[in-house]
Amino acid sequence: MKTVYPCGTFAELLQVPLATFDKEFELTPMATESWSPSADGLTWTFKLRSGLVWSDGELLTTTDYVLALQRAAT
Repeated sequence: MKTVYPCGTFAELLQVPLATFDKEFELTPMATESWSPSADGLTWTFKLRSGLVWSDGELLTTTDYVLALQRAAT
């Protein structure tokens, strides 16, 4: 969830994005170690970095990212 407008969203403050763009606009991993597309290109699989936790020490999971993306889409 990126914007060209000079404001930030709460999502950017609360969690590390899966990936971001560096100064040369190259896609760079953040919360992921790697990602890969399915053979038909319709499904992407992201492998999360180990050791990601919430501020209370709870482990950050793929479900947390799925729910965040679903919420953003609705």
